[in-house]
Amino acid sequence: GVDEAMVERFGLGAAPERWDGLLRSTAGGNLPREVYLAAGLLRRKEGRDTLYDFFRNRLLFPIMDETGRPIAFGGRRIARDDEPKYLNSTESELFHKSSTLYALHLARPAIVRQGLAIVVEGYTDVIACHQAGIEHVVATLGTALTLEHARTLGRLCSTVVLVFDGDTPGLAAAERAVEIFLASTVDVRICVLGGGDDPADIIRRPDGAAHLEGLVASAIDSLQYKVDRLRSRVENEPGISGRQRLVDRFAEELDRAGFGAVEGVRRSLVITGVANLLDVKKNDIEALFAQASGTAPPPPDPSSNTPPPPSAPTARQQAEREYLALLLYDPGSHLVPAVRDGRVSTPAGLVEEATFADPSCRRIAAVILPHLAAGHPCTVQEIQGTLEEEADRELVGALWFDGERRCDQSQDNPAAELTTAAQTLRRCLDQAQAEAASREFREGVDDPDTRRKKAREVVESRKTTGGASSAITRRRRT
Repeated sequence: GVDEAMVERFGLGAAPERWDGLLRSTAGGNLPREVYLAAGLLRRKEGRDTLYDFFRNRLLFPIMDETGRPIAFGGRRIARDDEPKYLNSTESELFHKSSTLYALHLARPAIVRQGLAIVVEGYTDVIACHQAGIEHVVATLGTALTLEHARTLGRLCSTVVLVFDGDTPGLAAAERAVEIFLASTVDVRICVLGGGDDPADIIRRPDGAAHLEGLVASAIDSLQYKVDRLRSRVENEPGISGRQRLVDRFAEELDRAGFGAVEGVRRSLVITGVANLLDVKKNDIEALFAQASGTAPPPPDPSSNTPPPPSAPTARQQAEREYLALLLYDPGSHLVPAVRDGRVSTPAGLVEEATFADPSCRRIAAVILPHLAAGHPCTVQEIQGTLEEEADRELVGALWFDGERRCDQSQDNPAAELTTAAQTLRRCLDQAQAEAASREFREGVDDPDTRRKKAREVVESRKTTGGASSAITRRRRT
């Protein structure tokens, strides 16, 4: 499926099915055979002066440096029983796998233009992407992404998306990518393809290029990916001791990768995510990571005036958080047309900043809703960067994870979930108004007509909100 233009662009060729194909073609050439030996293209039989071809009966992919000069070759087998399937030139003074990226000389302009590099696993994946017009794509050469790779790409862009096959080696490689995320300034994100597909498989299908670009756009932060993988393992581990071992191992792996030096939003997201996953306090997770690194957990800041969050949120506070959790995790383009003047319109009515009674929820809503109204949903990092209170920033992280859990567990689409959450929130608001009217009535009204009018208002309000508290309680228990 590779067209002629791509054959020329990538310089594709072949090695004949013989031991002396290249050897014969070098006879009488301008370069001495020692050069071919140094490049690993010819080899000498052990203990003899006889030379033979390194690549035989293989399709050949020239490997270039950043300037487009050939420094090595990759060979794919033609005969099914030849092993290995792919064979690279041996390393030399010119060629080092850990610092070379296939097709970087061709992808470089698009990477700079996009501010994004897509890293796939194979030569044919790169060629298929470029043929489909997705040109900011390179590949590693039989290795995982290294720090040298990340530094090279970091000079060209701010974000690297690693695209892995959904098989076991691909998942393991994706988890190792977190080390690069922690050790470099580039933002490393993970896109794992399902169903055993690779990028070339996807692109060959109708609208495949658009589908692949959509998958890349939905790639998640590599730290977040590792936390999600931990969640999957913990949920499948029935015993408490087994879960403890998984979390301890997770903390040790992150510590070895350099998590101790991570600060700010990245650290907060991981700490909050693990705490939410295990339903334990954030301070306990901080202590766990401190234990893994051999340092004492940081003492509480006595100068902080930020009150701790309530251990048992009220029904209204719970409803406010549930609504914000869904809005944080999946704002979605389907919500944007329903947002006007900083308010979200749902069948349950308008939700706006004034809807939220909890101070933290109101401050978070004050950041989210205007962005939605402008048609530009913001990321968790952007929201946290806007909020001044540390407690608010931590709550955003916890709510994001809660939104993810709710969306994963629900069979409904995000818009329906959001509508349900808005209805619950509206019932709580109506109930609060009814209770306020009831308190005013109980405080005493001297005029009999006014008293009867207030009583009717309270009754009507309770008809509207009847069962709201019990419904919310059932949801919380679930």
